[in-house]
Amino acid sequence: MDQDDASVELQALIDRLGQGDEAARRQLLERAVRRLRGLAARMLGGSSALYTRMRHVGRLLKRRRCGCHAM
Repeated sequence: MDQDDASVELQALIDRLGQGDEAARRQLLERAVRRLRGLAARMLGGSSALYTRMRHVGRLLKRRRCGCHAM
């Protein structure tokens, strides 16, 4: 995605959030999580034990949010 397109999309989500759109809120949070994961992966080299543990914790949190308690 082109940076200008991403900026337009991001602004649209922010505008929707300002109107109380919960789906836009979730999408913004998902984008932020993806970006933070990418940054953490680059900072940690992607192969360290800490990065692997962070991914595992992330999956557990995602399951918890969706109500999937079974591992």
